[in-house]
Amino acid sequence: MYNGEKIRSLLYEQGKKPTDLAEYVFKNGHRAITPLITGNPTAETLENVADFFKVSTEVFFKRQVLLENGESDSSAQIPYIDLIVSAKDELNKTLKEQNTLLTKEKKNLQRENKELKQQLEDAKKLIENLRKS
Repeated sequence: MYNGEKIRSLLYEQGKKPTDLAEYVFKNGHRAITPLITGNPTAETLENVADFFKVSTEVFFKRQVLLENGESDSSAQIPYIDLIVSAKDELNKTLKEQNTLLTKEKKNLQRENKELKQQLEDAKKLIENLRKS
């Protein structure tokens, strides 16, 4: 079954622009790639798309792969699985970095708070001593 969503995935992965793809494939000034994604392109058009991305035309077809145990490989059915996993890993890394920074900032604020409390106590004692004298 044709998987036009793979075009979006390749555009993202390779950092290419949809307009560049449309110009390469259609060569007639047509700028929309929606027909390539949602439609049923001809073999010639699909070959041009594959050439643009430097991939085989096979990548544009979903196949349900049967494993030796008779179960299907669901990852073959999810067009963005690699992107999703990569984005999740990057997000986890960013969250860990932010957590580390926030933990350090919390410790700094606690230290400053302790110092300010001590300064306040010292100021109170000084005022009390001044009143007595």
